[in-house]
Amino acid sequence: TIMLDMVMPDMDGNELLLWLLQQGYASDLVITTGYNPDYASDAKTLAEFNGLRTVTTLVKPFSLARLRAVLSCRKP
Repeated sequence: TIMLDMVMPDMDGNELLLWLLQQGYASDLVITTGYNPDYASDAKTLAEFNGLRTVTTLVKPFSLARLRAVLSCRKP
């Protein structure tokens, strides 16, 4: 599972997502944002359109319990 934030210092989440897809990444993805939830939702749509099936969004702040619940549903 890769967990990415939509806002990062050197690239945004969409750039990283596109790079992952170009590299053939095909596993689980958790997309987080502390900004507009639509930003993460749009990235989820892009990921699913490109074949990723297990994509979850988390809007910050989220609880440790919520994070654990999301990660516990992932493949080992």
